Amino acid sequence: MLLLTATPYLTLYLHEGASRAIEAQWLGFGSSAILRQATLDAVVLARQYRITGWIADDRLLGSLPPPTWNGLLSRCCHS
Repeated sequence: MLLLTATPYLTLYLHEGASRAIEAQWLGFGSSAILRQATLDAVVLARQYRITGWIADDRLLGSLPPPTWNGLLSRCCHS
């Protein structure tokens, strides 16, 4: 497991083996701008390392209202 990046809100690890996966450990809830940027940064790394799996530990993130996720998905996943 390789540490890719660490911020106060998110730590990203790369798992290598037969396939590659990113593990995202959310460390707490931040503002929507922080959440959006952290998610976009993770997507950039996922593309860079050509991952095939995504592991998310969001227990410390807390709940998000549906409009928050819709905004994130429209920005990061439709290229």
